[in-house]
Amino acid sequence: SAPAFQDAEVDVSAGRQSHFPGLGDKLRDIEAAGAEGLLTAKEQATAKQRAIDAFVGSSSLEAGAPEPRPAAATTNKQDSDTPAASNPAAASATPPAATNTMHARGGAGLFLLHDADFLGRNDRTTKEECFSVEQAAELIEKRGAGQHSVCYAWRGGATLVRIPAVGAFQMGKGAKWSSGAELLVYAEDTGHRSHGKMLVALKDVDCCFGDGAIFSKVGSYEAALQKIKEKDNVKQTAYFWHSASSRLIAKPKGRGSNWVGYPNYGWLFLWADARVGDAP
Repeated sequence: SAPAFQDAEVDVSAGRQSHFPGLGDKLRDIEAAGAEGLLTAKEQATAKQRAIDAFVGSSSLEAGAPEPRPAAATTNKQDSDTPAASNPAAASATPPAATNTMHARGGAGLFLLHDADFLGRNDRTTKEECFSVEQAAELIEKRGAGQHSVCYAWRGGATLVRIPAVGAFQMGKGAKWSSGAELLVYAEDTGHRSHGKMLVALKDVDCCFGDGAIFSKVGSYEAALQKIKEKDNVKQTAYFWHSASSRLIAKPKGRGSNWVGYPNYGWLFLWADARVGDAP
């Protein structure tokens, strides 16, 4: 709320941050990104507001304030899955149950998504000739597969494009979540299958901004996985679980979502069409 924002800004400027540890450092990081030209003034203001909201909200809950009532799924084109409020414990450690589920049908591997791509940021991509998915898998293996933050688009049946995610302070400047190609990602197999698709998960990467439906009070990896199972909408290819705010966010293609990754962020769930290489 506005009063919380004002109070927090007074505390930060006066150096009194005992109630919101880490908030001042986070705001200064955002300002530094702006000074380097990585964020516009509007992006800075948005990131600051989200940081303050997140820190103030978490402080209120820790102090015993009533938890907010669960919000119904809403549509919002502007998400807050930003680096403003990280929760290392929530994002960095996968619960044991989640680990068992993810490895139930083969664990980590290379997965294929039809009609998916991340477009733009050609200054960061690399290209090479490629004439089949099998050849793509071989080329990716030679490059060293295993990074969730790097995906590959096989375009036009002839070109393989390597697409690295941008970092936290370029969250609005990544390649855009789109359709039109064959996308290959390195991910964890959740073990869940539905309507001929397989649900996979990528750690600490996101399609940032460009929200669809938002589900609040989703407090863990397992809760996010269960929610996606319940929705059972394989046409909604991507969902992001934002660990810091305990929200699951649908990520439709074509809304300007950015390919972003950084530590302690959350999990990106994708409905994949096939596993490439060793079958699950």
